Amino acid sequence: MYKVIVGLVVGIVIGILFGTSVVAPRLQTEKSVRSDNQTDTEALTPQSSHGVGTSLGGSPESVTLSVSSGFSMDTPAVGKVLDILVEDIQRISGSKLAISFQEPETLVSVGEISAALSSQAIDAAFVSLRHLEPLAPSIRIASGLPFGHSAQKMALWVNQGSVRKRVNDAFPDAMIQAIPCGLELGFTGGWFSSEINSPTDLADKNIHAKGLAATLLREAGVQVVEHPAQQAIDALANGTIDGLVLGPVASDYRQGAAKGARVLYTDGWHRRSTLLVLALQRDIWNSLTPPLQAGLESACHNAVSNSLKLGIEAHFDALKSISADGVDVRRLPDNVAQILEEHWSKIVAAWLQEDAQFAAEWQALEVFTENHEIWEELQSR
Repeated sequence: MYKVIVGLVVGIVIGILFGTSVVAPRLQTEKSVRSDNQTDTEALTPQSSHGVGTSLGGSPESVTLSVSSGFSMDTPAVGKVLDILVEDIQRISGSKLAISFQEPETLVSVGEISAALSSQAIDAAFVSLRHLEPLAPSIRIASGLPFGHSAQKMALWVNQGSVRKRVNDAFPDAMIQAIPCGLELGFTGGWFSSEINSPTDLADKNIHAKGLAATLLREAGVQVVEHPAQQAIDALANGTIDGLVLGPVASDYRQGAAKGARVLYTDGWHRRSTLLVLALQRDIWNSLTPPLQAGLESACHNAVSNSLKLGIEAHFDALKSISADGVDVRRLPDNVAQILEEHWSKIVAAWLQEDAQFAAEWQALEVFTENHEIWEELQSR
């Protein structure tokens, strides 16, 4: 009934979209086999109540850093990235540096991480860059924007030396060292109880959304409601709302988003991917020896690449299960996406006028994109 290639689904997960709108008929239920070996992070117990080993200030035999995480260790894809990151840091540093990730809400709530870092209530955090926007609004260029680049292009851009330096230097007033350390990808376009075939269909819906997604939907005439995630999922299941826009597909599915949905729109128009960072107090960063700093940077560089591989695997597996559950897996119709993108263009234009730093970052990304497209064209036949 519908023409499609399996590659479409992988492309959707990483933000590169090909083919026609319905992809469910080609989603098979077989699961890829992956190793579930995990590092026992409980063995990396902080050596002091403030998180950093007491040997940090001298010539340490080893340093253990306690990190407040915005992600549970069982978060699809990201949890495994953290497992590998722990191992990589120990291996690259020759066991001179260890990371102990603290589960969300253990030391501080995720929503309060930026304030906790700024006030030096915590030593370090692993979070989405968007959670640090209150400290440096211009970083939103790398924190995941509507109709942005695919995760692959974002990874290439982020791992440029100049981009990593700009992220590192983005927090002079807060005295934070932020190291690009992964990507979160596979964001959905929304779970709905019925199809959306036109902008009018969209405007007739009551939809849960937050942030820029909520802003753009309101501009399109949608009645937006905001609930805690699980409450929104339950509201879709009982028919109180017509749709919801949450996060990455595997995480949404794990929370039960499919139970009230007939259609999943997979293209993450509101966010294709977002940069994850390891943020440390600047004085802690400066107290690390240059080899330990280099080891941390190297491990985080690897984490960006691991995020792509593990993210694609996790979200593709989730899409196969979602299709098997009877949910139609589709792309958002072009005429609906176009309306949302038009509203987004107006927001960007205002930001470019109001924020010189954002404008500079936007221009840098545009130059990178143009150069990358030229290179791709030269390499293609």
